[in-house]
Amino acid sequence: GKGDAEWRTELGYDRGLDRARIGAGYTRRFNKLQLTGFGEIASDGSVAASLALAFSFGPKSNGGWRVSSEKLASRGQVIADVWMDENGDGIWQAGEVALPGVPLTAGNAFVEAATDKEGRATIDGLEPFRPVLIGIDAGSLPDPYIQPALSGVVVSPRPGVAIRVALPMAAAGE
Repeated sequence: GKGDAEWRTELGYDRGLDRARIGAGYTRRFNKLQLTGFGEIASDGSVAASLALAFSFGPKSNGGWRVSSEKLASRGQVIADVWMDENGDGIWQAGEVALPGVPLTAGNAFVEAATDKEGRATIDGLEPFRPVLIGIDAGSLPDPYIQPALSGVVVSPRPGVAIRVALPMAAAGE
């Protein structure tokens, strides 16, 4: 999720310099970037510190570029289109309306992805080469009379590749 943090400690001995050293680091992940601080002190009195900033950038679902703390190149990514499929053919046509605010799922994992006003959402950080069902979280839809037309689409994420999926919605109870 957003705002993950982790600590790490290191204990070492440099034989060539005949010194022992101890260090500690802290990494905090934000939505768009990752910040890592590390410091160490050695038995010979030397001190070292570093601060690193890391981020990835990749294509946005609607064109252009975006920045993420996920390792976009080594993980899989899905761009989903969600719309009201009036004629039930599974193809988004002119005149069919995009559905914003629709929450998505990726397998059993909860994802913090919901569609924007263009009916698009991006799911990052998928395990490469492991098939996963991309679907709609029907339990938390804003309108109970509009339901997913299919249970979802199975994709096999590939590292650094954004896979497009179509998730049509249909009026329930007709």
